[in-house]
Amino acid sequence: METKQFDIIVIGAGMGGSAFTWALRDTDLSIAVLDRGGPLKQEAENWDPDEVIAKKRYEPEEKWFDGYGNAFTPRSYYNYGGSSKFFGGSAFRLRNQDFLSHMFQDRATVAWPFTYETLKPYYDVAEEAMHIHGFKGSDPTEPTRKSFPHTPLLHEPAIAWLAKQLEKQNLHPFPLPTAVHQGDGGHCQ
Repeated sequence: METKQFDIIVIGAGMGGSAFTWALRDTDLSIAVLDRGGPLKQEAENWDPDEVIAKKRYEPEEKWFDGYGNAFTPRSYYNYGGSSKFFGGSAFRLRNQDFLSHMFQDRATVAWPFTYETLKPYYDVAEEAMHIHGFKGSDPTEPTRKSFPHTPLLHEPAIAWLAKQLEKQNLHPFPLPTAVHQGDGGHCQ
């Protein structure tokens, strides 16, 4: 059996592994991506929350164990794209305070070794690649940022009605930053 040599081997074709591989696409490096899954079959059930969430159609039938030996079923998916195939498209940036130390059950968590400002240019690149739709400044908790690569998606009629009702109560609904690629004619892909 012939052995092939690679400069980089990426384990997992989920969002992280795929993004890492995508970032290296213009290099001369030889890259192998290993994933235990395969392509996700395109079918109507991909878009059905009852099938995906309630019936767990795409989740593996396996048990993991927590630190106390209690079995649980992880929400993991073994397919190219991993869990990102089912994340719903919401793509919020972490907030400045997410990088800080916090008190939790009388103990301090460890702060990240970098700040939001360190990641900000990488968020910009990722949002462009993921076709993020949103409106800068509509979310009052949003950290500093440049404008979104794409305008917000239009609300479905029921959501548009709900947003108007909330605005009448002096509340401030805003469009979620959403990762959706729209092809010709505005159809989502």
